[in-house]
Amino acid sequence: MGSTGIELSTLRNINTFYPNRELIWLVTISNCLVSNLPDRVSSTGGSAIFLVNNEKATILSWTSKKIQRTVKDILNVECIALSLCIDEAMVLREAVLQGFNMENKSDHVPIYTYTDSKSLWGNIHSTNQAADLKLRREVQSIRQHIELKEIKDCCWISSQMMLADCLTKKTASSENLLRAITTGELSINLRKDQM
Repeated sequence: MGSTGIELSTLRNINTFYPNRELIWLVTISNCLVSNLPDRVSSTGGSAIFLVNNEKATILSWTSKKIQRTVKDILNVECIALSLCIDEAMVLREAVLQGFNMENKSDHVPIYTYTDSKSLWGNIHSTNQAADLKLRREVQSIRQHIELKEIKDCCWISSQMMLADCLTKKTASSENLLRAITTGELSINLRKDQM
């Protein structure tokens, strides 16, 4: 499993592809699978990050790799995978802002994160704290990104709409992710208030 990311030099001509820079945002989609690697202990995290406007989506980065921390619970792995995806999206946003010669403000290119874990989504949007201390720290970090407006929101999507499944599961179909990459159309339903 490997990963790829966009180079800053690739973004030099970004104005050609996205002339209306007021209507762009990043969409991150993360997923994981717990204890799925040959040692039966290590877990895999996968993510896809798209630059989106009203007409098309362009993949900027995809990742499929071993989660460095050993965890026993799927919720913890989902949270770690989402945190890693958010970190990468924030770096990519800086590159996009540089490509557009824009000020480095998070509201110029908002980030929307998507997970198919209802438990994780519930923990992020709840005022209650998670019982597990490691999970509590990760969830608080994501909440802080939202409170500081570094990311716009963390949204739940159904498992059928999860484009990153094929980056973590051998048996998952890559059809939806490949369709999004080749056509520029995301199969997830973006809420109207996100545009």
